[in-house]
Amino acid sequence: MSTNKSVSLLKAIKPYKQGWHIQVKLVHSWRQKTIYGGDSLELIFADETGDKIHYTCKRTYIQRTQRDLGLGEWHMIDVFSLSNATGQYRTTNHTYKMSIIEDTKISKSSLVCDDKFFSFAGFEEIGNGTLKTHFLIG
Repeated sequence: MSTNKSVSLLKAIKPYKQGWHIQVKLVHSWRQKTIYGGDSLELIFADETGDKIHYTCKRTYIQRTQRDLGLGEWHMIDVFSLSNATGQYRTTNHTYKMSIIEDTKISKSSLVCDDKFFSFAGFEEIGNGTLKTHFLIG
């Protein structure tokens, strides 16, 4: 019996299903402190097609997550929570954001791709006012 799981692209993942298996590259991370929720680690992942998603890690799991993830490295992630990405300003244009949970499994991936996965706004978009400024990372 094979235990290989099929890898899902970020555009396919939805919160109503569990057991997603994704392959992503860590493209950015930062620590955030708030008076409401304490310390968190915020990350931006991209899949092989360039789709990006915001990933948040509460204080309880920061040390484990930082140990398992390296900036610019590809990883396989299993078992995570998805919720609606809300707010006036969002880090990515993905409909959902991911959160680490106790059972989250992170492992290295053999995928090698040096793409940075950033898309920069053109001068025309900025000048004519059509740029969507509420997405912080393109």
